[in-house]
Amino acid sequence: MDKNICCKKILWDSQTEKAAVLKLDVYIKKHEQKFGKILFQKMLSRKQLKLLRLMHKLMRAIEKAEIDKQQAFQLLKASNDAIKTTISTFQDSMKRYKESVKTEFAKLDCLSTNRLLSINCTYT
Repeated sequence: MDKNICCKKILWDSQTEKAAVLKLDVYIKKHEQKFGKILFQKMLSRKQLKLLRLMHKLMRAIEKAEIDKQQAFQLLKASNDAIKTTISTFQDSMKRYKESVKTEFAKLDCLSTNRLLSINCTYT
């Protein structure tokens, strides 16, 4: 009976060890990039590590600049559209104003100077 208990205990211990190993594998896979960086850092000299950090910093700055350029382009496009609509409405209002000025001058043409002089105004 003691052998059965020992076998069960060994089986249980091996199962818990397998579970622990699986948990460790999952943890390592989650943080594999971090562990890879640590191992890579151990192999590099200080100068190489400094260059690597500067290179990563430069890559982040380039990515940020690219994003900023895209945002600026979108803002420029939106402002161009707004300016185009403003100009078109201004042109339409100028056309309407020209039409109204023409009609006003047409009314003034009817009032010629000779005609106005021939009107006999008597004030009472």
